[in-house]
Amino acid sequence: MTYTPIKKQLSARKSTKVLSPLGTLSRRARRSGPTALADAVVGTSGFLLADLLRFGAGLRPDSVALAALLLIPLFAVINYRFGLHRRVWRQANLCDVGAMVMAVGLTAAAFSALDAIVAPLNQPYWFSTIPSGAVFAFLLLLLSKTMAYMRDSWARAVAPPHNRAGEDRARLLVVGTGEMAAMLVRDLRGGPTLHAEAEVVGFIDDNPARTGMRLHGLPILGTRHDIARLVDAWGVDAIAIALPRGTQASFDELVLLCQQTGARVQILSSLGELATTPAQLHEITIADLLGRDETQLDLAACAPALAARVVLVTGAAGSIGSELCHQLLHLRPRRLIVLDTNETGLFDLEASLHAVGVAVEVVVRIADITDAPRVARIFAEHRPDVVFHAAAYKHVPLLESHAYEVVKANVHGAAVLCRLAHACGVGRFVFVSSDKAVAPASNLGYSKRLGELLMRAYAQESPTVFCAVRFGNVLGSRGSVIPTFERQIAAGEALTVTHPEATRYFMSIPEAASLVIEAGATAASGTILMLDMGEPVSIKGLAERMLRLRGRRLGQDAHIVYTGLRPGEKLHEALTTELEVTRPTGHAKILEVLDPHIVRRASLEETVQALVALARDADNATTGYALRCAALGLALPPAAREAATTLERTRATLELAMTSASTARMAAHLAEQVTVSIAADVALAGPCADEAIDEHARDDEQRVIDFPRSWLKRHSMQPPYQETYPMDTAGKAAADKEDGYTA
Repeated sequence: MTYTPIKKQLSARKSTKVLSPLGTLSRRARRSGPTALADAVVGTSGFLLADLLRFGAGLRPDSVALAALLLIPLFAVINYRFGLHRRVWRQANLCDVGAMVMAVGLTAAAFSALDAIVAPLNQPYWFSTIPSGAVFAFLLLLLSKTMAYMRDSWARAVAPPHNRAGEDRARLLVVGTGEMAAMLVRDLRGGPTLHAEAEVVGFIDDNPARTGMRLHGLPILGTRHDIARLVDAWGVDAIAIALPRGTQASFDELVLLCQQTGARVQILSSLGELATTPAQLHEITIADLLGRDETQLDLAACAPALAARVVLVTGAAGSIGSELCHQLLHLRPRRLIVLDTNETGLFDLEASLHAVGVAVEVVVRIADITDAPRVARIFAEHRPDVVFHAAAYKHVPLLESHAYEVVKANVHGAAVLCRLAHACGVGRFVFVSSDKAVAPASNLGYSKRLGELLMRAYAQESPTVFCAVRFGNVLGSRGSVIPTFERQIAAGEALTVTHPEATRYFMSIPEAASLVIEAGATAASGTILMLDMGEPVSIKGLAERMLRLRGRRLGQDAHIVYTGLRPGEKLHEALTTELEVTRPTGHAKILEVLDPHIVRRASLEETVQALVALARDADNATTGYALRCAALGLALPPAAREAATTLERTRATLELAMTSASTARMAAHLAEQVTVSIAADVALAGPCADEAIDEHARDDEQRVIDFPRSWLKRHSMQPPYQETYPMDTAGKAAADKEDGYTA
């Protein structure tokens, strides 16, 4: 009974496949046919006009009919081939005009060939009509295509200057005469919203020889040093800076000259943004004063790796996490799971994601990443294909006195997620790291270094692609220096800078989120992606530029106070260690960081477990020291060794319990008596039965990381405890001698 309907369905599908090219051609003909036919008629009129001028009243109707019969199909086919009907002639350039010239020339050549076949001896006719006909055809086509633009330009030219749209508009002075300025003017004239808001009065160009020339029908009024005079003379309401980023000093000078006027100062989007979006003017922010353009990544190229997949973001309510979720939404994943402990932040994030209007399922989960059973249930329920781990504590001075929280959230949380990603068969796992992990000197840096090591350890053994991104300081993120300076300026307070020589690498929140997505789509397992952030920025210079941006004068109505480096802070940050190598990627602004040293997963997992057990009962100093030892590949203190022994005994009991029918009940009972992280290993074996995490045996003769002692000495890391090396005594002595180390 079901055979006939299925056969009919198959027949219908075959018919659809056969007719689909015809249907496509029919749709194109309906959409573009009238325009292509009109172009053919206009072009043919040029040749007929040449005949009329040449022969006058002696022109025979049958000759006109024959010429039209030949020319109209020729023009229609050739113009369609060159796509003249698909071009936006309001914004035509030389490429469009060149296409029209070639189309007309090819039509004239084809018509000449046909004329030679029909009347081979009629050469005088060819010389007297066809070349001039081609010229007339080109001029008529160009006129028909640009007539609307010329009509609008004439209307703007003859309209009253202050009320050309029926109402007063802001008078805009554009700084720049390059491609960015031209695109701005085109969008102002072509976009109804921008057109109603602003009227361009002229341009500024630093080349004095161009003063008095015209661009797009508007005058070039002077150089940057004439801005103050021109603002008053022309009644300028706003100044638009439409220049590519030059040197920082030149840009700062230009901003200062503009701010000395009473006009509003705005800046145009970079050329990278203009390539995909209309021109947008925005207020100058501190991001515009960092000496480089914001890096634009091709997120559309990342869509195939993320579209129609289940994506999980931890720390989704944070600055980077929320921007990451918004960017991911436009890549159309099948489901977006946003996870955080911040209830209010998740509530606001969910509302903002739904307001975007993209048809993507958004699942909100309030959960702590250190709660392994809870996170395991989320993994089992949704089976994520891609995990972006952005959840972490990040405030360096504060974390120096909260070592346990750093170990719990940043280290144990990352370990829990790595285990689950491996056990549940996640396709890609992206860890968000920091430049603080390079030659770390703080609890945050040590924890991020351990996170990178965990990523690399799992990458060496897991089918899951484990990778990471390494950030500099993120502009505008919570607790960063920019909001602090803005608050102090608004309150009239002195700006606090730790040290006059302190520098940092900076990147914007959109850049950070885009880099995370790029890693999730393209990074190889075990690698770290890093953005080329240019030169490090002086914090003192940043404070001075922010004061100028707000119209404050340093030393008169604003001051800078130096407070000294806080606990855990360094004078300068680095982006790579001396053991790492970098290589370019497919994007000019993204580098791939590689570390050839082996990280053994079993040993590192044991170290992390022992560190977590120690941190539960030890004081802040002991926990901080143990964290540093773990991050730098040193043996943990004796207290951690004892904790590890206790964990090993407990693990044996749990592994025995896993063979019984009451595994879940046993794990829940033991969780009340032993370390939660151990019970979690048993709990995750239930929902994620792909692979139980049972590789926890430790080989005392194996180091966690193969760091040379010379590197440890240079970073003031002489340990009071014996390191464990995977080599014999003679080999160890030879290595010590090579490194210049004396026990």
